[in-house]
Amino acid sequence: LCKKLGDLQEQMGNIETKTFESILQNSNFNDSTKTIINEIYKSSNISNSKNRRYSENWILLCILFRIRSPSAYEFLRTQQILPLPCFRTVRRYFSQVKSECGFDEKFFQLLKKKISILTNEQKHGMLLFDEIMLRESIHVNSSTLTYSGLENLGKDYPQDQNTSLKANHGLVFMFQSLSANFCQPIGVFASKGTVSGIVLAQLVIKAVSLLEIIGAKVDGIVSDGAQTNRKMWTELGITGDKCQVQNYVIHPMDDTRKLYMFSDAPHLIKCIRNRLHDKKVLRVIYFEKTILF
Repeated sequence: LCKKLGDLQEQMGNIETKTFESILQNSNFNDSTKTIINEIYKSSNISNSKNRRYSENWILLCILFRIRSPSAYEFLRTQQILPLPCFRTVRRYFSQVKSECGFDEKFFQLLKKKISILTNEQKHGMLLFDEIMLRESIHVNSSTLTYSGLENLGKDYPQDQNTSLKANHGLVFMFQSLSANFCQPIGVFASKGTVSGIVLAQLVIKAVSLLEIIGAKVDGIVSDGAQTNRKMWTELGITGDKCQVQNYVIHPMDDTRKLYMFSDAPHLIKCIRNRLHDKKVLRVIYFEKTILF
């Protein structure tokens, strides 16, 4: 057995890199397995671990692995079971990723590849957005010599909207498929205070347009009942008046479709709870009749 193992090691040592890559490409392994085997083979040909060079796919897998389980990552790395880069190397790759506010065209090009492999039913989904409060903070990015933490609504927005004020609110847009376990944030914005209803309406229309261009089908928009969101509904012609209920608009990318507006259920339940707690009475209008609970 030892002799056979030695012979196999000798045969592996005599295989050229191009031959090995050709054999690997013609195998039935999936892409992730091919990447792992290729990295193991390349690391075996390097005597000094500091001279290793990692492929882009391997770095991405390592980043995802370390996010999921840092302890398992460190165990496999320290025991040299897999040729995993150290955390400083991973962090250095992270620092090279440019993350900016607004909608990134390059990101949507990558998202288009993901959307293209979905079925027609899975391409239909909802656009969700929400705002959160942030702690004001500012620091200097030494690699780009710019400030981070200031108000920023994206490079495509008028410059007078991007001020030098410290941002204390974050606005996030996300796409959620209706029939697949798939959701993806598509844009983030930093603002001083809440984003106004008019600006919010413009950002919503642009987000819908960008998603439709890459093949997604946006059937509705979900948000909470904040005042700025209701202002956005008003700007789009949405009203909950009992005499003229209007919960949709004509789709901006297809005149034959409708784009529906939804107020998310958890916030509606919270509003009912707050009403019962404060007023002890809940008034419901049902077929022009007022019912008290």
